[in-house]
Amino acid sequence: MDELKACPFCGSSNTTLDYYEISCPQELGTIVVCNDCGASAKSIVDWNTRPIEDALNARIAELEAHIAALEEAAEIEEWDDFPNFPEPPEVK
Repeated sequence: MDELKACPFCGSSNTTLDYYEISCPQELGTIVVCNDCGASAKSIVDWNTRPIEDALNARIAELEAHIAALEEAAEIEEWDDFPNFPEPPEVK
């Protein structure tokens, strides 16, 4: 079984996977419920599907790879290796 992600609304991990009868006792459906805010979904797949979150995580990974490539190209191990520039003059 897939692990349930935290609630997309309140962030709680206090969730329950319940089963219910669809039309007869032999046919069961599932529902995931957040016990803190009451949010629910009809299946684990629906509960765990976060298209915006997945897209953002993919973009973050892409940008981190780009930064790593830039650091490698510039032979910079840490951003602290950049020269220290003087503080700008105070504006009066």
